[in-house]
Amino acid sequence: IVKYNNRFVVGVGVTGAGAAQIFIYNDNTFTDPTTFAVNGSRAFAAVELDTFLYIGTGPNGSLYKLDGRKLDLVLSGIGSNIYDLAAISGNLYAATGEKGHVYIIDPVEPSAPIVHSDSDSAITAINIFNFGGNKIFIGTATEGKILRSKLTNIAFNRSFKTVSGKVAAIKLFNNILISACFFCISFYNFF
Repeated sequence: IVKYNNRFVVGVGVTGAGAAQIFIYNDNTFTDPTTFAVNGSRAFAAVELDTFLYIGTGPNGSLYKLDGRKLDLVLSGIGSNIYDLAAISGNLYAATGEKGHVYIIDPVEPSAPIVHSDSDSAITAINIFNFGGNKIFIGTATEGKILRSKLTNIAFNRSFKTVSGKVAAIKLFNNILISACFFCISFYNFF
């Protein structure tokens, strides 16, 4: 669930055959939504970049662009699942599985080179924060690792390890990095 152009956008997956759905609600009554189907059974992530909302799906690693009225496929085959997305300076960064890759995506001239391969099978969380320069943080699916890198020279270093398990989200609040895992919430003060 994200807010985009004063609308609520909700991605809903399916079990078994069928396509994930994107619902766009124009007001807070949550009635009469605009609906789009996407190629894949899950709509995992969404992030806004340059007035568009980008949506990552699985299990086919498809990336869609929403302008509020229409939904267009940008790329497919970005890993098997796009679990999370981050955006900065005209680029998207995708956390994917099942091979633990991070991709940098140029949505204008669609390309998606791999910028990191991890020993963990999937990267499930990604975010970018500015402290002492922009840094990208990623979280892994089974080992509970949080890694970081400068955006200017991507080379990930281990920041810390949570309990073994999936890192579901990485956020920054009052200069404290918060990672949410299935078994814990961790707080780290880098400042």
